[in-house]
Amino acid sequence: MKPLERILVPVDLSPVSEELVRLAGRLALRYGSELVLFHAIDNLIVEHVAAGFNPDKVIMDLEQRAKAKLEELKKILDDMNVPATIYDEIPVDDPAIAINNAAVKAGATEIIIAKRGWRLRRFSLVGSTTKELVKIARVPVIVYHSYYDRESKKPAIVGDENITDKLLVTVDKNTTRELIEYSVNLAFYYESEEIYVLHVMEEGESDEKYNKILEDIINSFKSRVPGKVRRILLKGGKIGKIIVKMAESLETTIIAGRTLVRSPLEYILGTTLDHIIKLSTRPVIVYPIHSPE
Repeated sequence: MKPLERILVPVDLSPVSEELVRLAGRLALRYGSELVLFHAIDNLIVEHVAAGFNPDKVIMDLEQRAKAKLEELKKILDDMNVPATIYDEIPVDDPAIAINNAAVKAGATEIIIAKRGWRLRRFSLVGSTTKELVKIARVPVIVYHSYYDRESKKPAIVGDENITDKLLVTVDKNTTRELIEYSVNLAFYYESEEIYVLHVMEEGESDEKYNKILEDIINSFKSRVPGKVRRILLKGGKIGKIIVKMAESLETTIIAGRTLVRSPLEYILGTTLDHIIKLSTRPVIVYPIHSPE
């Protein structure tokens, strides 16, 4: 399957869900994608709400509400002439785990999600679930930034459906060959106009080493993509902030390989990718280390 062919759209049934579905619909029309709507019942919500009540009854009520809302969201896509289906079950689970499982089972090529920033506790399919999801997902995750618009008094999502015209591929020591192949395919199938390959140097790293790595990656693009490919090698500063600022100045979509938690300090402070997703108001495509089994 080619990139963006079949996209899982997890929704938490909040007002931002409708905005995400409309955005996913426009993206599907742009790239010829098929969408799969998905909802999971957060097991923590069941634990809290069901205290003193029959949990089966609580789950049944939540399922009925979710099914009705999913049908409403599908009607939006039907009216847009977007091919879409509703995932065949509503699991009760950790949302991030449920989303990942559904994506693999549905044969999704990507997951699209909106984030509202990190939270200490997860009570929604957006927010901290995004942080959990990008660590375990087995397909690429497209992350959009959502916010509350004070003028319209409605939720809004930053960015549009066009995510392939200008690609920024970030390279570090955790970058995999699979990430590069996915990026090349994305640029090839959708005829990207500009591609930037970026690495921000850490202390002690060799210019010569990364110049060679970037050159090899650029050649991978040039072998299949007619668009303009540029190499960017920067030094110093906070890597996450530099990458986000570069993406904003170039008006690009970011593609980033997932980095592993390697130490207790990183677990507390977050990885570079955590910071990119948190700080960026532009869409971020996170490619997983592990592919679907």
